Amino acid sequence: MNAPEIAPAVAATDVQRQQADSSPVHHEPVVTQTVTEVYTRRDGRSARKTNRTLAFATRVTPAFDQEIRDIAEREGLKLVEVLEKAVEAYKEKQGY
Repeated sequence: MNAPEIAPAVAATDVQRQQADSSPVHHEPVVTQTVTEVYTRRDGRSARKTNRTLAFATRVTPAFDQEIRDIAEREGLKLVEVLEKAVEAYKEKQGY
């Protein structure tokens, strides 16, 4: 690589000259891509107390996050309640 470690200094007179010579430039916003559907992560916190004190965190795909939040919103449940019902259904299906 031939990149210098330190950028060359610019004299104050050069900066003043550039500012005096330049007229105000108005830039139009550039759209680089069109998004058909915007993913917005909803905040499911509420004022209800649950007596659940142990933190449980995991990484999921945006599609899973959106789906579980859709279910919780539609059913009027907390995310944890959807997960608890999913575990109950899984255990029942597997014969636990």
